[in-house]
Amino acid sequence: MIKDFRKKAAEDLRKIKSVFDKRDVEFFAVCGTALGAVRESDFLLWDDDIDLAVIQLVSASVKQKIVRDLMALGMRANCAGHGLDARISIRGNTLTAIHFLVRLKDGYYFRWPREHEGFKMPLEFVEKLEEANLGDIKILVPSPPELYLVYEYGSTWKTPMKNGDPSHNPEKNRRQKKGDIKFGT
Repeated sequence: MIKDFRKKAAEDLRKIKSVFDKRDVEFFAVCGTALGAVRESDFLLWDDDIDLAVIQLVSASVKQKIVRDLMALGMRANCAGHGLDARISIRGNTLTAIHFLVRLKDGYYFRWPREHEGFKMPLEFVEKLEEANLGDIKILVPSPPELYLVYEYGSTWKTPMKNGDPSHNPEKNRRQKKGDIKFGT
């Protein structure tokens, strides 16, 4: 079952990548997808979705073209939200969320939905992206990846959770305050 998810997720990611490359839109892995790429060089054993993000401005018409292209590849896709902070949800073999990040004045990007304060991400993580692997697929991740993962998951991000149960990792989803993260020079 685990290898089956990884195989299906890789198949979906290849389709998504082909569409985004065609539309000249760069995306990168976030959340558990980034964690898997950095720590496992593959999708996490217990993950059940793909989380991606985009920081460039993408018009509503291009987002709709992306949705149509994905549907032409046999995936169900829709664009939720309005304006710049919309999100594309995709259902192929797996569930994928593509967050369009919007820059805030206080040095953060945020992910849709706007009202969820926990989705803020310091600008420093997306100023320069790094390459990592998800199986045999090259993907970009926030940089530096280790600090991003401390921000998202706390200092225990290198230790896999038991059976994928977040209750075994008390720091799961405890995003650090920007001031707690020391960016290199």
